[in-house]
Amino acid sequence: MHVDQRNLTVLMDPAPEIAPETVKMLAASLPADVTVAPFGFRQAFIGHYDVLHVHWPELLLSATTRMQRIARPLMFAGLVLTNRARRRPMVWTVHNAAPHERQPPLARFALSVWGRAVHARVFMYESARFSDTRGTDTVIRRGDYSPYLERLGVACDDQAPRDGMLSFGLIRPYKGIENLITAYAGLPAEGRPALSICGSPDVPGYAEEVELLSQGIDGLTLELRHVPDLELVEKICAARLIVLPYKKIYNSGTVLLALTLRRPVLVPDSPTMRELRDEVGGGWVSLFSELTPAALQSAYESVSGGDPESAPDLSRREWGAVGSAYAELYARLTR
Repeated sequence: MHVDQRNLTVLMDPAPEIAPETVKMLAASLPADVTVAPFGFRQAFIGHYDVLHVHWPELLLSATTRMQRIARPLMFAGLVLTNRARRRPMVWTVHNAAPHERQPPLARFALSVWGRAVHARVFMYESARFSDTRGTDTVIRRGDYSPYLERLGVACDDQAPRDGMLSFGLIRPYKGIENLITAYAGLPAEGRPALSICGSPDVPGYAEEVELLSQGIDGLTLELRHVPDLELVEKICAARLIVLPYKKIYNSGTVLLALTLRRPVLVPDSPTMRELRDEVGGGWVSLFSELTPAALQSAYESVSGGDPESAPDLSRREWGAVGSAYAELYARLTR
């Protein structure tokens, strides 16, 4: 329960109405005495709010013109320093240990200012904490995808046939899709389970590289497009194993979506994924240090005889508890 009865306004970026599902679900889970306002630089500088909460600071710096590449980092760094001066708390939910793409010098400067000045950092795993420990650091687990699935009005039929492997999400170089294709091609053609890779390309030229690499591989289906929510859920439910071939992994909403739908996952070995494996139990999370044909085959065979009635333990990821934890953090920071 929220321990502070004072109404609080939280300026949040990305704005929940345009944000990924995890931010939408967080905003919806907050108690009634916490109001979420969408971020805008004008509002951030001169508007009334009690807490600034940013999820992906690098997104505030994204630019398409030379002027924006100069102005946005300077505005963001100026906002951070202004909020420090007026003692207005700033919260960072650390989704990534570092931006996935290399940032220009001014953007790196602004992110450095943010990282040093932010009042509280929220990590999603104990093992995700940065080495420069601060007293205001805290761990609040990411909630599962139950509210999202309820909104869609769908659920997996646990008695329906499950077959093949699926990899989904934005198609970006750091996600290692080419490694998955190469490993899959190394499986014996006879009896090889089907593999579907679907998602929208997000980096120019990478889609062509993936398409060229996948040509002529029997059993592989490549769909480089945006997949609507309902269709994506159907694809996940139809698969026996979800494969995330990322080159490295820190946090992942994709993993939690698959687990919420009771689908086992194969992911890179990392401290956070080991922690998740121990949390959910029952062999739901398989780890690889190198994505080889043997690693794919072993993970697929390990889930082939799974109990359709079983489910991963996601009890620590109920959104009511997540929202209350954030509300209590906001209250502590504004006392």
